[in-house]
Amino acid sequence: MRFIPSFNIDGKLQEEFMDSGAQDEVAEEIAEAARSVAPVDTGAYRDSIHIEDGKVVADVDYAAVIEVGSSDTPAFSPLRRGAETIVGTDGLRQR
Repeated sequence: MRFIPSFNIDGKLQEEFMDSGAQDEVAEEIAEAARSVAPVDTGAYRDSIHIEDGKVVADVDYAAVIEVGSSDTPAFSPLRRGAETIVGTDGLRQR
């Protein structure tokens, strides 16, 4: 099972980043930021965060629970937090 968050990199990046071909670079920065805040027990979740077709993906079976939580587990949201660290909530690249 793969988890691809609804956070759409294409929709959040400013047009000049997409036009310049920087989308993959920004996606990798988001993945790095997500890995840096990902919870680590065995490291499998953190290590599963990667880029696939321009999207940041976590593909362990429990990735959705880590991202959005469950009835007994709070949402940790490393993918969302990583994206917000790099492109903010308004789509403007942070620097």
